[in-house]
Amino acid sequence: MKSKWKFIAAPVLLGAGLWLGSIMTTSADTGAGEKPGTADDPLVTKSYVDQQIKAITGGGGTPATTDIDLQKLKEEILKEIQAGSGSGSSVGSSLEVTVVELDPGQTLYAAPGTEVIVRNGKAIAVSSDDNGIPDVTSGKDLSAGTVIELNHLLLFPREGRGIQSDTSNQTVIYVMVKGNYMVTNKDGSKVTP
Repeated sequence: MKSKWKFIAAPVLLGAGLWLGSIMTTSADTGAGEKPGTADDPLVTKSYVDQQIKAITGGGGTPATTDIDLQKLKEEILKEIQAGSGSGSSVGSSLEVTVVELDPGQTLYAAPGTEVIVRNGKAIAVSSDDNGIPDVTSGKDLSAGTVIELNHLLLFPREGRGIQSDTSNQTVIYVMVKGNYMVTNKDGSKVTP
């Protein structure tokens, strides 16, 4: 009699276990808080979204007025750039790349934000403090007295930093500059452009 119960009870228990497992898996897949239309995942209509966008934009400007506002803003920025480019600069516009020739011993001091690339010869980093010049190409900070590698982009974060043409150079070195700068002679006198 015991063996009959084993044959009957085993499939019933196995079936009940499979049924309970499938119920638990189904409820775990759907997730209690992720059903559409609940507080965690609300359904919204297009009119509600439009209403919220209108509230954020303050009634919403038309594309034509937005284009006009952008055009005015561009004109104001252009005027400021043109007005600021001549102040304290040995060069015209800070937006164009200028090729500068440095005689041996001359120093180019760069304004904050100026970019410089040494094209030939030997140039040395100059800094009035302990901080150096970021060499963007190699990802290093060049301290004062460091030889600058050719064709590396240097970005000047502050005033008082620059590059000096080594006195051992036999010819002029060429430097590409984007931004404001000042060139001085060995004796510290300013070179006129």
